[in-house]
Amino acid sequence: MRVDTSDTGARTPDPYSGPEKPSMSFGSIYITVIGVLVLGLGLVLGAGGVWLMVLGGSWYYAIAGLGLVLSGALLTRRNVVGVGVYLLVWIGTLIWAVWEVGFEMWPLVPRVVAPTIILVLVALTIPAFAARPGSRKYIARHGRAYQPLALLAAAGLAFTALAQDPAAAQSQRLEVGAVAASLHEG
Repeated sequence: MRVDTSDTGARTPDPYSGPEKPSMSFGSIYITVIGVLVLGLGLVLGAGGVWLMVLGGSWYYAIAGLGLVLSGALLTRRNVVGVGVYLLVWIGTLIWAVWEVGFEMWPLVPRVVAPTIILVLVALTIPAFAARPGSRKYIARHGRAYQPLALLAAAGLAFTALAQDPAAAQSQRLEVGAVAASLHEG
């Protein structure tokens, strides 16, 4: 058992801690796989982002890549803070996407769908963290707050995408129809 010295400074056995070596349960493997996935995506996104910065483009990709690398590294070390770091990157992605294209649904979709799917995969690590005996004390105070926040944010984004102005959508359909008709005649 691990020794808890956080509250009083006295060395007392921590009843929430498990064995010193990490377990290889399905949850632990899932956390590691998601961590490696997020880390790999962060390396690719960050490298491309640095190149884009050199060319005078957006800094978003380099910053998001750095956040993903940090989140992935924390997750591979089985640290629940990696979930929170990814949530912050995802919120930053939403802000950037809306700043760049506004609330237009089709330009917004490619900027937020993949990060939202990854958010769901990362959020699904929370039960695995909660099931780890060494993490119960921390999760009880901090970790479970991430999951409802992530799901609420994803639901809010979904409803925002559905709230497109119906008149604008009808106007776009009419324009596309007119262009198709002119191409068919010519």
